[in-house]
Amino acid sequence: MSTTLTFDRLFVSSEIHDACFYSEFSPGANIISGRNTSGKSSLIQSLLYTFGVNDLKENLSEILNCQPTFRVDFSKTTEDQKEKYSIIRTQGSIYVK
Repeated sequence: MSTTLTFDRLFVSSEIHDACFYSEFSPGANIISGRNTSGKSSLIQSLLYTFGVNDLKENLSEILNCQPTFRVDFSKTTEDQKEKYSIIRTQGSIYVK
């Protein structure tokens, strides 16, 4: 049995700095490109942090200083069954819907 995770969108918001980032991902492969320091690694690290994988907060200190809220919407497909999930992460909590 094969299981596939498909990222639908990433939203990062900081109320104290009145700033946000939003990106929708296309079905299939997504190519992330840009010059050095354009945010490619921060995008990947943000996804990992939201899932609880990057709890060491490596490479995200500048973003985390803004006290952001991260939200990732994704789908899990197993055989022909598709389920939608959202993970919301603040500095102190992770919520899964």
